[in-house]
Order: sequence, then structure tokens, then C-alpha cells
Amino acid sequence: MGKNTVTIELPAVLYAKLEELAAESDSSPTDQIATLVEDAKTRRAWIRALDDMSKKIQEDDIQETEPDQEEFIRQLRKARREIFEAEYAHLYR
Repeated sequence: MGKNTVTIELPAVLYAKLEELAAESDSSPTDQIATLVEDAKTRRAWIRALDDMSKKIQEDDIQETEPDQEEFIRQLRKARREIFEAEYAHLYR
């Protein structure tokens, strides 16, 4: 064995599946392991990016849905005027 190699033990069934994958793509089991590792890295990067986007969207939603105190008072006054006009304004005309 060379300096840059590691020996691993795999269950026979798993190694047989790995050989099948290798035969389908005309490569070696070692190449298949390398491909699977790269695919897993890519998949994890996508999952992290999606999690980050999801957190950012949730933060943005929270900021947008929490009106500041002045905006809340404006909306409350507007609602009070609308109720007054709908219910009581005719009494003062």
C-alpha cells in the first residue's frame, strides 16, 4: 500500500452494490466512492443554503409583520374614525 491510501472494510452486500454502480458507469468502486462523497458535499451545501434562506425569510417576515408603535397608533386612530363615521356621524349632521 502507498502512503496516500487507506484500507476500509465494507459489508459484502454494500461492496457488491458499489461494484454494480461502477460497472454501470465504466469506472472503479473507488471512483464511485469519490463521486458519492462529492455528491453528498454538494447536497449538504444546498441544504445549508436553503436553511439560510429560510431563516432570512422568517426574519424578514417578523420585521414586516411587527409594526412600530407610531404605525400602530395611526392604524388605531384610522379604525376609530372609520367606526365613528359608520356608526355615529349621522347623529352630528
